[in-house]
Amino acid sequence: MCQVVIPQTRVLSPRRWVSDPAELSRYNSRTTAGAINSSASPTDIPYGHSNAYGGLGNSGGFVAYESPTNPPPKDTIFGSIEYALSEAAKLGWGENGTPPNPNIANSWRIAANQEIPNDGRSYPWCACFVTYILSKAGTEFLKTASSQQYASFGKAVNWRGYSTLRKNDIVVFTQKADPSKGHVGFLASVDPNTKIWKIAGGNQDDNFNVTNYNEVGSNLFVREVRRNWDIPPDFDKPVTGEITTAKDGNTR
Repeated sequence: MCQVVIPQTRVLSPRRWVSDPAELSRYNSRTTAGAINSSASPTDIPYGHSNAYGGLGNSGGFVAYESPTNPPPKDTIFGSIEYALSEAAKLGWGENGTPPNPNIANSWRIAANQEIPNDGRSYPWCACFVTYILSKAGTEFLKTASSQQYASFGKAVNWRGYSTLRKNDIVVFTQKADPSKGHVGFLASVDPNTKIWKIAGGNQDDNFNVTNYNEVGSNLFVREVRRNWDIPPDFDKPVTGEITTAKDGNTR
């Protein structure tokens, strides 16, 4: 009989894009008790794009995050997530109704061990998409279809000064009317002037894209920012870009 030793500190598994189901099974997920069951899908808002609007641009002294010209190393979790998102962008994520989009159905299968009959309102999939990306990156993920479960994933990022925010951090939004519901995705950038967060995620306009969200909107607000990986030095910089000083002496 072999002896299983559980280390006191987290051991990082190999990080790379994982597509072979047999290979994927090597990576252990963290299962949150009560995170998913046959009726768990209504725990998230039907439309991930709720409260979102477009047209941010570079204005008011805000400069959007720009990655270094060299790609992040794939032997890091950050690089693998970046690569997983870029590969996912090559796939079609638009909702089909019945039968469901096979990519959405696959994300549900990975996140919830559940086959879905359609990809309509009863099966919001923003959390499933986050799980899908983390699983493809070969790193730890949650077996859940609930966005709010990701509020306890990894370590909390103190985001209220914006300076500690980094690209691909997991952002959890919560509904004001019902704290059990919300949205989750990966941070692309944030504008400290307008407090608009650009989120790369699924179930946004019934698709996978980058969408703008208010930090505090009429329906959703930023609840948590989480991270479970180290940032490569070249990419360890704020996603707010540059904050300039206006003529009146106030930052903007």
